[in-house]
Amino acid sequence: METNTGTIAVTKNSNAIVGTGTNFDDEWEGKYLKVVGNDVWMIIDTVTDATHLTLTRNYRGETTSGVEYEIGSDTQWTEPDIISEPETDAGKFGDVP
Repeated sequence: METNTGTIAVTKNSNAIVGTGTNFDDEWEGKYLKVVGNDVWMIIDTVTDATHLTLTRNYRGETTSGVEYEIGSDTQWTEPDIISEPETDAGKFGDVP
């Protein structure tokens, strides 16, 4: 697990993640992000700067801000922990419990 700081804001049906007090790293591109309390890992597409990144797919959970997050790599788990199904699989990508 990567060290992370700050909190993030996620918006339903958007792939943009905005951080507050974060230090996003472009080495995170291709790694995985999840909202703490949610078991769904999402793939990071691009890191624009220390407070902005995008996912490869839209976040499908509820819009929220000030949430903690984790960054991981695919060496930390095995399928089916990683969501790789198409975004059209209802209830599987980015749903917040």
